[in-house]
Amino acid sequence: WKLNSGFKLRMNAKKIQSDASFYTQRPSYTDVDASVSKSFRIDWHTIKLSGSIRRFDGAILPINYGFCYIMELSSFKIMLNSSSNHVIPTLNDRYWPIGGNLDLLTERNYLNSAKITWPEAKSYRVQMMFFYNLFSQQIVWSPNPALTYWTPDNVGKSRAIGLNLEGRFNIRITQNLTFNLNLSTTYQKTKILKDKRIYLIGKELIYQPNFYLTFSPSFKWKKLKLNVDYLFKSRQYYLFDNSNSISASHLVDVSIRYQILASTYTYFKINNVFNADYEEIKSYPLPLNFVELGITKNL
Repeated sequence: WKLNSGFKLRMNAKKIQSDASFYTQRPSYTDVDASVSKSFRIDWHTIKLSGSIRRFDGAILPINYGFCYIMELSSFKIMLNSSSNHVIPTLNDRYWPIGGNLDLLTERNYLNSAKITWPEAKSYRVQMMFFYNLFSQQIVWSPNPALTYWTPDNVGKSRAIGLNLEGRFNIRITQNLTFNLNLSTTYQKTKILKDKRIYLIGKELIYQPNFYLTFSPSFKWKKLKLNVDYLFKSRQYYLFDNSNSISASHLVDVSIRYQILASTYTYFKINNVFNADYEEIKSYPLPLNFVELGITKNL
């Protein structure tokens, strides 16, 4: 066996300030962080370790950590990840005069995943990942009861657990005709575990669909390409008490592209072929079907 190792040290300092007159105050922050990382490799095993500390607005935040283990074999690759990080409230989060929240706390996340990947080949690539994430004081924007504007708040403690599957398949049917398929699907379940608003405990987070699917088959014949994109999103709650939700949506787009020159294409696309009436955010309906016609050039 053979041992390889590496070491990295990084430091960063910056000042965040704004003179924008529309803020309720003119904030100014100092943000300093330092991180260290170490990696080891023995044959087909790789371990990466990291740690960081951050001083923000005069306060020292809890130490963050990172751990990654990779095992690479000829037939597949396994990756295990565990890490923590902070999400600092932005200037808009705190100081937007209409809906900002001066009492926001810093968010702390614990992210864990296990992923297996079958090596990329000429005809296919498949990847499957299980994740289990914990969030403390998660910053979530939500509409006020009148749905006229949004405001951020902290959710005490929440969880997201799920499974993601991705695949890409390429098949050459004849010398000039090929078939490609891209697939991505995610199932997740979120839950509020702890919060000062007792009635929210056990509820799902807002705007987090349980199921998400993209399915994109395409055919290419010489310079002509036909592509179909399908997107499905399950229902999403838009109120924290889970009393109302946005309906599930099915969207289909179809496009035809023709290569004029080496890097120039003309295309025709029909968006939302079946004229689905859908929303991504409550009370903000998105377009029904419409078409696009254009020319693109890759530089």
